[in-house]
Amino acid sequence: MRYILTILLFISGLLAQNLLVNGDFEQPLSNGWLIDTSTTNLIINRATNYDPDPDYEALVQKATGTGYAKLYQRVDIPSVQLAFSCNAKLIATTT
Repeated sequence: MRYILTILLFISGLLAQNLLVNGDFEQPLSNGWLIDTSTTNLIINRATNYDPDPDYEALVQKATGTGYAKLYQRVDIPSVQLAFSCNAKLIATTT
């Protein structure tokens, strides 16, 4: 039984993949990420002070007015059976 468990853990490790390029934001956003906007009143960058942990996070902030700001990646995926995980903070206000 121990051998079967070891083989299953090894196979599941092979199947688990990080499909994003620069998914941890440790490199500049120009590596792997695409930016699309329809407004000029925005901020898109990365820094270490957006979360209490010491690594990098990304910030996409759009000020008042119409339009949008997107930070995204297009990724070829081997299957639609995916486990997705992220830590996100959304702040929305009205004026």
